[in-house]
Amino acid sequence: MSMLQDLNDFPVSITELTGSLNGDEVLLVEELVESCVLNEAMEWNSMEVKLDLHGMHLGSAYLITLQWMEEMRFRFSDGNYAIPAEVTVVCGLGKHSSVRGESPVKAMVKKMVIRTNCPLRIDRNNIGCFVGKGHVVKNWLC
Repeated sequence: MSMLQDLNDFPVSITELTGSLNGDEVLLVEELVESCVLNEAMEWNSMEVKLDLHGMHLGSAYLITLQWMEEMRFRFSDGNYAIPAEVTVVCGLGKHSSVRGESPVKAMVKKMVIRTNCPLRIDRNNIGCFVGKGHVVKNWLC
C-alpha cells in the first residue's frame, strides 16, 4: 500500500512489483495472484471484457489490475479466446470513498493507463468506467 501513496511511481507489472518487494511480501503477492479473485472480477465474452473494480480497496484493485493485464496478454496471444468488441474497466464514481466523488481506484487506473500508454479512455456515458476497443487493446498488449 505504501507504493500507492505516490501514483507517479508505482510498479506497472507483477514482475516489477515482486522485484521491488522483500521476502514475505513477495510470497503474499504470489499467493494472491494464484487465488481465483480475478475470475470473480472479470467477465469475458465476444462482446465485452469487463473488469469490475467497483467497491474494492485500492491495494486489491491494484493487484487485480496488474493480474488482469497479464491475463489479457495471455488470452490475446493464446488464440483460443475471441477478441471482444469492447474492453471495460469499472472503477466507480467515488460515491463510497472517504472523499465523496474522488475514487482512489479510478485515480490509480487513470495513472496506470497514462504510464503504460494503454488505449483506454474514460467512458462518455459513465465517468466511473474506462473503455476501449478490443482489437486496439490487443494490439497494445501484444
